[in-house]
Amino acid sequence: MNLLKKTACLLTVFCTTTILSIHASASSFDETAQLANNGDIKAQYELGNYYRSDKEGNKDYSKAIKWYLKAANQGDSLAQLKLAEMYHYILPLRELNRIEAIRWYQKAADQGLIEAQYNLGFIYYNGQGVKKNYNKAFEWYLKAAEQGDFKAQSNIGAMYRDGESVSKNREKAIEWFEKSANQGYAAAQYQLALMYDFCYTLEPDFAKASKWYQQAAEQNYLPPYFICTYTISHSGEN
Repeated sequence: MNLLKKTACLLTVFCTTTILSIHASASSFDETAQLANNGDIKAQYELGNYYRSDKEGNKDYSKAIKWYLKAANQGDSLAQLKLAEMYHYILPLRELNRIEAIRWYQKAADQGLIEAQYNLGFIYYNGQGVKKNYNKAFEWYLKAAEQGDFKAQSNIGAMYRDGESVSKNREKAIEWFEKSANQGYAAAQYQLALMYDFCYTLEPDFAKASKWYQQAAEQNYLPPYFICTYTISHSGEN
């Protein structure tokens, strides 16, 4: 077979495969749409994802919300989370949208969804659409932190360190920063280093501070020269 025939053969195979793929995709979409219209929660959620995404040029936020809402109203926690994110991050920053975001985050968080719990904590801590409320922020951050969310763990550490919603507690601050730092979260590693460095503990511990500074620096959270300078300035201490 000469080169021309080989090329023609390959093009034929490619075109046939592409056409079959398009037909299969269309068939799959039609099946999903039919299931969604019949009340299938998973299909409704998938249609929400389809219209939220721009992978195939079919992005339509109004349709995404429509399908997420159908699944969310049937109690699907992931749909509730996605719906809340739409109102929180994607739609215009209007008061009504913020209220809806909180409402749907709350529903998902009550079902134990970590992302929703963290986002509720973030909203109450920063006063996004609501008055700042450190008590509620701590409550939701703690729920997420106890499920292993490293950002929430770091935030709980900071709230214990600074006495926000709770009494200042250096030991608990270190405990939570350490949980987060051990998961590789650079911000927590840096904050933990500061705790050991600047006498947030009863006695400074420069060896531990250096360890956590180093780990944060390895993730480019600190410039490399900082570690060298710090190590030299504290050599022989502890």
